[in-house]
Amino acid sequence: MATPRTRAQDVLTWLADQGLEAFTVGDLVEGLGLARDTAHDVARRMARANQILRLRKGLYLVLEANYWNRPGTPLVTNWHVVAAYLAAPGPYYLAYYTAMELHRMLQHPLLTVTVATTKQKPAVRIAPVQFRFVKLTLRKFFGYEQRQLERGKAVNVADLERTFVDCADRLELCGGLEEVVRGFARRHDDLNPERLLRYVLQLDQPVTTKRLGFLLETVGHGDSKLMWELEDMAGRLRNYTPLVPGRPTAGADRSRRWELVINADRDRLLETARA
Repeated sequence: MATPRTRAQDVLTWLADQGLEAFTVGDLVEGLGLARDTAHDVARRMARANQILRLRKGLYLVLEANYWNRPGTPLVTNWHVVAAYLAAPGPYYLAYYTAMELHRMLQHPLLTVTVATTKQKPAVRIAPVQFRFVKLTLRKFFGYEQRQLERGKAVNVADLERTFVDCADRLELCGGLEEVVRGFARRHDDLNPERLLRYVLQLDQPVTTKRLGFLLETVGHGDSKLMWELEDMAGRLRNYTPLVPGRPTAGADRSRRWELVINADRDRLLETARA
């Protein structure tokens, strides 16, 4: 028989009083004084009743009352907030394609949430959404801000300048070259040049800097001082690197300024930037 500490409604009331939208089995053990086996049983019972959603082993999201006892109801929630819970307790920020979405660089929703972390984490699928975690070294873990998504719900997100750098660094995590060009075209006028240059200097990856400079040039970025600074920071490597890693380079044009093999259709890129 359920006791006041193990009845679902009492547990939900306690979670609400604590301001917990997500919780662990350990929270029930410490906060309600339950034995661990009992806490697991309570969580399993509540999950079967669709009162909570299992995010991963021992971690649960509290669902709104309209989902209770209705397991077939399609789940609508803020998946960016869920990503923050999945990344806890370590440092994280929403990055790459997801940061592009939050910075209005895209015109379509995503069903993958990409999270930068400092520890390796396996991908997780919950309902229709895939959560992908990208491990960064501590040296590369910078350039993010806290963003309020809903009242009382804030998450860490790569800021606009870091997102531009990340796009140039990992095209494949940002939807590919054409998607990045479209995103750059939408937001390049909003960049803070001093912050962007600071990030480039801190990251210290000449090839990424060259790719960033070429992409900004492609979308017609008008800050000539910024472009000169990027060219100077990248230096001269005296060899040419593919614009798009992994694509064939035979017969491709070359950019002397940026020392890149332009293994992409230039005309299509320009059309994409104008569109």
